[in-house]
Amino acid sequence: MAKRYLSDQEYKDQQFKYRHELLDPNLMASVIDKDFSSNPDEEEDTKQEKQDLQDKLTKLVKLKIEKNLTARQREAIYLSFMGKKQEHMGAILGISQEAVHTRLKLGVQKLTEICTKDPEIQEVMEKLDQL
Repeated sequence: MAKRYLSDQEYKDQQFKYRHELLDPNLMASVIDKDFSSNPDEEEDTKQEKQDLQDKLTKLVKLKIEKNLTARQREAIYLSFMGKKQEHMGAILGISQEAVHTRLKLGVQKLTEICTKDPEIQEVMEKLDQL
């Protein structure tokens, strides 16, 4: 079959449709990416369970931070959790950026060692990995 070329008017109509009559991309993605074989209630249950485990993990780690780190390390880690940059953290704490870096580094190392030895934290991490 011979190739048919669009007339100028057909081309303009086509381009107008592509530019002005498209659906919302998020709506399209939700339809296209939908997994029809799964049960939506199970997905919600899984999401809720995952959120509950993340909340439990956060509480456990905060408890470890409070009990095992120095006050200086706690301040630096909490400011880091708030998304502050090291230069800004230094200005808040009245120290240099290098001192903030050292406090964070030592605090995270100590926290990592403590959390890897804690069986309850490891159990929560394993459950999260399985979801």
